[in-house]
Amino acid sequence: MKTLLNQRTPLHDGITLASDIWLPDGKGPWPTIVIRTPYHRAGGAAEAIRFTQEGYACVLQDVRGKYDSDGDFAAVEQETSDGQDTLDWVA
Repeated sequence: MKTLLNQRTPLHDGITLASDIWLPDGKGPWPTIVIRTPYHRAGGAAEAIRFTQEGYACVLQDVRGKYDSDGDFAAVEQETSDGQDTLDWVA
């Protein structure tokens, strides 16, 4: 398993979001689980490890304006566009 901490996910408006990534051993690509949270991505590490052990890549991400992510937090306002930018980046 490989872990990449505090990777910067670029958004369409120049903001970057903090993402931790877990990758299974071997050569990808892998199916990927994306978890975006306002509660700090570090809290999901145990789940990410479990998913990775089952053969999934896992991306845990702090939403805009929370913890290590840039920007201003506004609950729900940017979730659609930020989520789509994140999925495009993962793909």
